Amino acid sequence: MVLVSGRSIRCGRQIAEGGFSYVHIAFDSSGKPFALKRIRTQSSEQRKEAEHELEINRSLTKVQHRNILPLIDFGLGSPDEIVLLYPLMRQGSLRDDINR
Repeated sequence: MVLVSGRSIRCGRQIAEGGFSYVHIAFDSSGKPFALKRIRTQSSEQRKEAEHELEINRSLTKVQHRNILPLIDFGLGSPDEIVLLYPLMRQGSLRDDINR
């Protein structure tokens, strides 16, 4: 899968899911691991919600706060899927890290 920046990533095993989203470990061409959130959009309303989430994440990434996971890249996984690329949290989720 190729993202907006031109970065090529390979989707690995699923590590989380919820609602219409799935999170996988993904690897770039150098083998560096990331978290890849795949948002399924099966209707125009879901597509609008996913695009809104993308825009919020793009805006929040500019804040650069330690409790905000920065969006690294994004793209289309398929015609009915938006994908968001984040740093991989090695010791659980962002929530786990905040709680620690």
